[in-house]
Amino acid sequence: NEEEQEEEEEEAGGGSEQERASLRRVLLALAVAHPDIGYTQSMNFLAGTSLIFLTEEETFHLVSYIITVVLPDTFRPDLLGTFVDADILSQLLKLECPDLAAHFASVGIELPMITSKWFMTLFLLNFPTETALCLWDAIFANGPVVIFQVALRVLKLAEATLLDTDDPFAIIVRLSEGTARGYEAADLLIGTRAPPLFVTIDNGTLAILRKVGRERLQAKVAEGVARRAARAAQMEEERALRQSNDEDEDDDVVVGEVQGAATVAALPTSKT
Repeated sequence: NEEEQEEEEEEAGGGSEQERASLRRVLLALAVAHPDIGYTQSMNFLAGTSLIFLTEEETFHLVSYIITVVLPDTFRPDLLGTFVDADILSQLLKLECPDLAAHFASVGIELPMITSKWFMTLFLLNFPTETALCLWDAIFANGPVVIFQVALRVLKLAEATLLDTDDPFAIIVRLSEGTARGYEAADLLIGTRAPPLFVTIDNGTLAILRKVGRERLQAKVAEGVARRAARAAQMEEERALRQSNDEDEDDDVVVGEVQGAATVAALPTSKT
C-alpha cells in the first residue's frame, strides 16, 4: 500500500525530503513504464542506491534493465521469477553441494526463504554495501549468471556452519545476519580468492533454464487452477443433487400425507 511504500522510500532514499521526492519520481516513472509490474517491494532499494551515484533518468534506465533483463519476472505481482530462479539455484546446489542440499530438504528449508532478498536487491541487503556494489559491477559486466555464481559460493563457504544445525530458523539467521555480512567481493567473484565452482553455466544456458522453468511453473499453476475449478464444479453438482433429493423427499412426504388423508376419507363411517 502507499503507506508501506512511503516507509520503504524513506528507508532506501535517505532522510531528506528532496531525496525521498527524487526516489518517488523514479518509482512512479517505473510503474508507468512497466504497468505489468507497477511497484514491487525491493525496487526502492535498487532505485535508492542507484540515486546515490546516478541521475534520476540514469537510475530509471538502470532499474528498468534490472527488472526486465537481469531479473525477469521477479518483480511481477506473483513473483514468478523468484520461484523460477530459486528452483534453478536448487538444482545447481544439488550438484555443487549435495550434502547441503539434502540437509536443507531434511529440515524443511526452501531456497526462496534464504535467497529472495539476495536476488531481489542484488545482494544489497544482508551483504556489506561495498561488497554488494562490487557484485553489481560484475553482474552488469558479465550478466545475470553472476547472481547464481555468487549465491552458490555463499552457500558453499557457509556449508560447514549450516550443516552444524537442524534448526531452520538458525540456518536463515546465520546466512542473513551472520555469514553473508562478513564477505568481501573477493570472496565471491571469479578470478579472485573465491572458491572454485564445479558447476558452471553461462548466460545462454541460464536463459534457457529460466524459460523452461517459467513454462513448467506456469503449467503447474494452470493445472492447479483447473483442478480447483473442477473440484468447485463437482461440489456445486453434488450440492445441487442433494438439494434435488431433499426436494424429492419433501414431495414424497406431501404425497404420502395426501394419500393418507384420502385413505381416511374413503373409510366407511360407523353408524351408531
